[in-house]
Order: sequence, then C-alpha cells, then structure tokens
Amino acid sequence: MSEDLDPGILPESSEELYRTLVEQVPAVVYVVAPDDDRRTLYASSQVERALGYSREEWLEQPDIWMELLHPDDREPTLAAHDEHNLTGEPWSREYRLIASDGRAVWFRDVATLVRDAEGRPLYWQGVQLDITELKHVEEELRSSRDELEIRVAERTAELEEANALMSLEISERRRAEEERRKTELRYRVLAEQIPAVAYVWSVDPHDDPPFYISPRIELLLGYTVEEWQADPDFWISRLHPDDRQRVLASAMRSETTGEPFSIEYRFLHKDGHIVWVLDEAMLLERDDSGKPKTLQGITLDITARKTAEARATEADERYRTLVEQIPAITYIEIPSPSADESRLLYVSPQTREIVGYTPEELIADPSHFGRMLHPDDRDWVISMNARCERTGEPFDAEYRVIAKDGTVVWLHSKATLVRDGAGNPSFWHGLSMDVSALRRAEEHARELETRYEQLASRVTGSQGSGG
Repeated sequence: MSEDLDPGILPESSEELYRTLVEQVPAVVYVVAPDDDRRTLYASSQVERALGYSREEWLEQPDIWMELLHPDDREPTLAAHDEHNLTGEPWSREYRLIASDGRAVWFRDVATLVRDAEGRPLYWQGVQLDITELKHVEEELRSSRDELEIRVAERTAELEEANALMSLEISERRRAEEERRKTELRYRVLAEQIPAVAYVWSVDPHDDPPFYISPRIELLLGYTVEEWQADPDFWISRLHPDDRQRVLASAMRSETTGEPFSIEYRFLHKDGHIVWVLDEAMLLERDDSGKPKTLQGITLDITARKTAEARATEADERYRTLVEQIPAITYIEIPSPSADESRLLYVSPQTREIVGYTPEELIADPSHFGRMLHPDDRDWVISMNARCERTGEPFDAEYRVIAKDGTVVWLHSKATLVRDGAGNPSFWHGLSMDVSALRRAEEHARELETRYEQLASRVTGSQGSGG
C-alpha cells in the first residue's frame, strides 16, 4: 500500500482513508466468528442500506443472518456454511436475504478465514455484494451523498474539537493519537483483507497518483500495486481486446455524469490467462463546480461463475441440438382440464416435417390437438387423455392426425407427468414419433396375407373338384 498519497486526492488522514474504503465500498464488509451461528463481530454501514437493519441490530442479534435467509436458500446455504466452517476453505456463495421491508435481496458473499500465527481460526472476513438489479439509483446516490456530507461535517467538527482539546491537554492528545493509530490499523486490515480489490479512482488524470488500489490486485492479476500505479493507463492495456471498447465507454460515462459504474468484463493476467471480474464503483465526491471528482469501488473475481455459465450454455446448446435433430417431435405441455386441448410450452421444429405446422402455430392455438385428431380416433384418444390428466398416469397411444396438407399421419405419442418438489403437477414431457411408414408396411403385409389366403383357398378348391 502506498503511504505517500496526495492528500488533495484522498481523505486527509490514513484513518479516514481506510475507514472510507471499508465504509463506502458498494458492498457489506463484515467479520464473523467461525461458529455455528455465524455471529457478527463487525459489519460495515452498508448492511443498513442493503437490508434496512442497523449495524447495532446486526451486532446485537447473533443469529440475525440465519433468520433473514430466504426459505428457498436456507437449507443449502446453512449446509455450505457448516462445511466451510469445518474445512476452512474460502467461502463463495450466492443467496437471498429478506430485507426489513420484505424484499428479497440477492447477495454474492465471499469470505476468507483469518488464522493466528499457530493456524487457529480467528474469524471469517468477507464482503457481501448486492447483485439485485439496482432500482431508483439516482435517489440512492442523492441519499448517499447527503449522508456523506453530513458525516464529513460531523468528522470535521470532531477534528476541530479534538484540535482545541489537544491545545489544552497534551495527555489527551496522546491518547487520541493512540486511538487513531489503532483505528487506522483496523480499517487498513479490513480494506486490504476483504476478498476483493478496493480502489479509489480520480477523474483528473493529472492527479499524482491518479488512483489508489489495494494490494489484492497482485492476487487477482499478478501485478504489484507499484506496477499498476506506474502508468495511469496501464489497466487499459490489461483489458481483454473484445471488452475494451465497452468498458472504456462505461468508465467515460461514469466520469462524465457521476452515475454508478457497474460492468462485467475480462482482464489479462500477468501470466496470460483470462480473469473475469465484476467491477462496481460509485461517486465519492464532486469538485467545486459540481463535476465528478473521485469514484470508489471494488473489483471482484467472477471467473469461476463465468466458467460455470459457459459450461451450462454449452451443455444447453448440445442438448437442444440433440432434441431438435432426433426423428420425432419433443414437447412440453402444461396440464389442462380440457382433454381436447394441448397447451404447449415448447415443441421441437420437427412439427414442420411431420404434420406441416410450425411450432409457433401449435403453441399459439391450444385447440389444435382436438382439431387435428382423425375422426375415427378422436373420441377414444380424448377419453384416454382425460384419464391421464386426472390420474397422472403416463400417456402412451398410437393414433391418427390430419396434417396441414390433409394427409393422414400415424403418431405414436408417449408422455410422462413431471411433478415439483411438493408433488404437484408441473408439466407433461412427451415424444411423438411418426409411425405412418410402419403402419403402411403392416397394412401391406395384411393385404399380401389376405391375397395368399384367397389364392390358397382357390387352389385347394380346384384340387378337390378334380378328384
């Protein structure tokens, strides 16, 4: 960490610098005990902005985090919490907490276990980043700015009072200096140990240095703070070429308007591999003319999540290709009380080739099922469909439908009812195969068999009369 930052860029004291870094990052910085209740030892003021609960409430109620977990996330999150407490591995989790006004707020929570010199666990230190889509951003920024101005005014008043007291009592000044040193150390540790890169970014490129960045940049990208600060544009050179234009455009917009900077993009690590980051910053102060002066934010490593998303997308595409290339119609249907309707959520494009209708036509018109059934099969198929809807038993039948061009198509259709975790019907998952060729072959075989029997009968009758 640089110790000779220009006081015109950053707060006047190191204590205030680190306090600002911790208290004003757009995330909740916290320290919790490594126990079963996840008892909070420290929480930054952002907890109140994110959830509506004061820092005092958060500290005084040991199990508040567990109580506020969303019901759908509680069991897996608590299980993961127990496992990480047991193994001491770094914590990284996405879950929801219920705010004081009843809103569900999504967080990405990352933390590391801090140990003493003998390796004994001391506490978990981490950061909770609100990843819910931001709403009413301008109002929140105005509120944040007003609060910051009040706090700066309060801090200024405190410093003035402290200066007056120091001129009267040397012993009090020494005590205040010692307290300040301890506070500075505490915020320095918090700022530099949170599992994210904290930074302060100056809009004026002529400031020296034009920004502050925490030492975790070396863990993230392999470059030291000194290497990173040697050139104000160095960070631009490390942007992935495919992301550079949109990142610079977003940064320019924030520098010009003061609106929040929030973007996911790629950096090139010192060893050449790609690192995905979520970078979020907010306006810290304006200059005398009201223009944005400094912004402050954090950069979080999201490479693991991006890799998982890419794998999921690849798997989704692979299965979609498989579904849409098999020689049959695959469909997903909503359970319906009307047995002559088929309310489709999805149907594969093979419908064009087999029955002449596009997937969009069939999805838009639930009555297509009853309308397309062959008159000779309609009643028994609808009766069977009604029974399956009522009982939940699988649907398995061969029947005829009238294609869009008027031809008769034999289908072998099988569907299974899929239920949710509570056992309630969710949807029918089915497959319809064109068996017209098989049916025609069977009919031709029956015709040949009939001809053979007729011929054999004539031959036998002819021999009998000759005798």
